[in-house]
Amino acid sequence: ERVLFGTHMEDKLCPPRHLSDLSPGPPVDAPAFPTRPPCLGFEPAYRRRRVAFPSLRDLETERGRGVALHFFANHELLALETMALALLRFPTAQASFRRELVVTMAEEQGHLRRYCERMSACNVSLGELPVSAFFWNCIRDAPTPIEFVVRLSLTFEQANLDHARHYANAFRTVGDVSTARIIDSVYRDEIVHVKRGLAWFNRWRDPKEDEYQAYARRLSLPLSPARARGATFCAEARRQAGLSENFIRQIETASASKGRPPSLHFFTPLSELELAWGPGHTPPRRLDLLRQDLETLPMFLAARDDVVMVEHPPDPAWIDELRRAGAVIPEFLRDKVSPTQLPYPHISDLCPWGWSPRLRRRLAPYFSRLSGSAPRLYTAPWRDQTSELYAKALSAKLLNDFLAHNNEAYLCDRQHVGTVATTYDAALQRAAELHECGFSSVVIKGVFGTSGHNMWRMNGQPIGDRGRGWLENTLTSQGRVVVEPWLDKVCDLSLRMRIVEPGRASVQGVGRFLTSPRGQYRGAVIGPLSSGFDRAALRFASDEGRTPRRIPELFHAVAQHIAHGLREWNYTGLIGVDALLFRHEGTLRIKPIVEINARPNMGHVAEGLRRLVHHRHVGLWLIASTRELTAAGFESAAHWAQTLGEAAPPQWIGNGGERRLSAGALLTTDPARAQAFVSVLAVGADLPACERVLAPLRVPDLHVRGPT
Repeated sequence: ERVLFGTHMEDKLCPPRHLSDLSPGPPVDAPAFPTRPPCLGFEPAYRRRRVAFPSLRDLETERGRGVALHFFANHELLALETMALALLRFPTAQASFRRELVVTMAEEQGHLRRYCERMSACNVSLGELPVSAFFWNCIRDAPTPIEFVVRLSLTFEQANLDHARHYANAFRTVGDVSTARIIDSVYRDEIVHVKRGLAWFNRWRDPKEDEYQAYARRLSLPLSPARARGATFCAEARRQAGLSENFIRQIETASASKGRPPSLHFFTPLSELELAWGPGHTPPRRLDLLRQDLETLPMFLAARDDVVMVEHPPDPAWIDELRRAGAVIPEFLRDKVSPTQLPYPHISDLCPWGWSPRLRRRLAPYFSRLSGSAPRLYTAPWRDQTSELYAKALSAKLLNDFLAHNNEAYLCDRQHVGTVATTYDAALQRAAELHECGFSSVVIKGVFGTSGHNMWRMNGQPIGDRGRGWLENTLTSQGRVVVEPWLDKVCDLSLRMRIVEPGRASVQGVGRFLTSPRGQYRGAVIGPLSSGFDRAALRFASDEGRTPRRIPELFHAVAQHIAHGLREWNYTGLIGVDALLFRHEGTLRIKPIVEINARPNMGHVAEGLRRLVHHRHVGLWLIASTRELTAAGFESAAHWAQTLGEAAPPQWIGNGGERRLSAGALLTTDPARAQAFVSVLAVGADLPACERVLAPLRVPDLHVRGPT
């Protein structure tokens, strides 16, 4: 009772001396939460200030180590409180089980005490950071002792075998041997704790039932077998605890949600073509093959608990290669599965690559499963203003508005901003005006369309019959076009952002992406924005050293401006913004908004891939066509992948969950199933090293090196 209901840490740490079990009394109902000192109280998740767990780099600082120890201490305290609850809830359980529980509690008190002492040495005090009650919420309602050991010993403590080994190594890596030794002792104790729980589980379960199946059957969301696994899987610790080889293998490969309602990801890159040409439009065969070949790319946006819906499940051998490279592997389900067949009662969000009226109708059966916190922009009936969110006219308007309040000399001028035209004559008149202003090339774009498609480029010559037909058809189907100068590009830039609530943005990163000479997306540079820049570009990016963070600060302002501009749509979620570094009259300038994609885009995939690359190295991500592979002498994408694997196998720096790619090539879509396209990540010390890996392809100029 002191451990569970005490209001001071002295109560939580009171030694279990002189206990007897002669009169345990009646069962005690589980309280909503254990009683704690005020500084360690629980707040609802929506109100709690979120503190991220420190990265390996954060652990190099005293503060980062103290924050990590605060997480560990809270977990030990929660384990202690749940064990106290079990003693009070199950007074008729076997006396030997209850005695063992008291011994385990004393060991947990020792863990907690040592964590608090070490945390204090790092100038962090217990209670100064917010704490989560997830652990408690998952265990408090265990109806019987067997469910209790399934949830605590065989799930949370089993996962801690991995966490303890992983973080002991992490603390050693940063030179904190004292903390590493504490975690080592916790690791040894956790093996014993899992062994005790397993012994009681096997004593109580039906011996005719498979051990793993008996375990998995007793779990319900938010718990699943995947919760029993940590960052670095430690099979040997499980063997020492007595788990069978089958049980260990099943836990290692479990890929279901860990309990959070998953987001469902769909690769729907052709949605904007429907907005452009109507729901009856049939996409070109090559674009439909691109959709099929790249359908697994949303995995690099997904969390481990999420689901990627695909037509064809990926090859397990390719998935294993990605897992070895450190990629987060979500669950893959066939997109023909009906919502009633989903193994999840709730989903947190629907995340297609882009929305359209037809896609909304297709996904409507999922709406009833959305959790209460999911945005409702697309669950309402589709309206014209919803389509406007995807129109290039909106990008031009927001750029104009931004330039009205930001007139720095390094930004583009108003003449570089697209102009909306609603008639054939108005479009050609604006093109002529731009030619007269000195622009040798002008592009006319439909207000809807995917990268590099649905546009017509004019080089000072009459538009011609084909151009006239395209422009008339586009105006008939879309009602508007955008006319703008074709600028002297140095490189394409990508702002990756998320609108976390209407009017407020969070910047995920700024990077470079690669296009073909026609402006079609080809890939991205993975690493610092300045990778491949020459001296002139580096001087420009830092304002000759006066403003080292000029570009990041610019795009932070752009992100907030866009979030403000999209408030009327009540939009939340990922946003991709294309921008441009270009040369004008001999000087470098930035067009900070070329196109806004109110959806995930390839820039977010590049940001996800960045997590696989060691921070001192760079990557070059490329979407290659099978035509290019054939021209380079390869029989197929699979043949090319085999050749790459032999010539440039992936190489890593680090161990376990902190392992990152430092060299070689990694196929990021399944080469065995590529019909027209395949994607690859080449990693090296610099961009030339990455280009050498991909040299056999002889890809046309992608502006990889920046200005020359």
